[in-house]
Amino acid sequence: MTDFAFFEFRSSSAHSEQLKVRCRYGGGTIETKGGTGVYKVVARPYLPALTVWEGPKEPLTHTIPFVLDGYEHDVDQHPAVQQIMKMGGWVNGAQTEEPPQLILDGYGTILADFTQEPSNTWVLSAPPMWGARIVNEEGTLVRQEGKLTFLLFNTDATILRVAPPAAHKIVHIAKSGETFETVAYHLLGDAGLGTKLAQFNDRYHAHEKLEPGQSVEVPDKTEQQYWKSHPHFRP
Repeated sequence: MTDFAFFEFRSSSAHSEQLKVRCRYGGGTIETKGGTGVYKVVARPYLPALTVWEGPKEPLTHTIPFVLDGYEHDVDQHPAVQQIMKMGGWVNGAQTEEPPQLILDGYGTILADFTQEPSNTWVLSAPPMWGARIVNEEGTLVRQEGKLTFLLFNTDATILRVAPPAAHKIVHIAKSGETFETVAYHLLGDAGLGTKLAQFNDRYHAHEKLEPGQSVEVPDKTEQQYWKSHPHFRP
């Protein structure tokens, strides 16, 4: 039967040395940060703003209070402390090695742990915050409290975000004898949009003759639909 008072963490199969610690939850609560996405409002010229999902800006982290407890049977907890230090890449108090990826399992009691998401791996992102300890008469460390911060490991250095779709700008090269009105007729299907097309290009008159080779910006299909559905709209 699973004891939900405990959680464990161990090195992933990719790490050469197999490390594993099982400990009891300490006093206090798990502090969880990051891993939450946000919506962003993106302004668009001549069109209503878009609401875009950006995804999480910060990776998920858990700061978990723990207790290494061998008090009842005088079990030495120094080996567990040493394993934790190795898992964090700390040697003589300094993080001189790249920390191994870890499997974190609270048997479903920790968000996105191995029970919930078996593919997730974690790293210890901060030195252990050691708390109260008990040493018996023989000098054996039989209880050690503390906190550990686990960071969800991302294979890409950047956090993936969903970017708004890029607008497709169309550029028409004018031919001899063309006007904004004739371009609007041939490309937008409506000569009546000639004035709007002129304004879109910082001009004023639909009948203005264009120079051969002159570039004329034409709105993409989304903006074209907006123009047609809003006859009084001015670019």
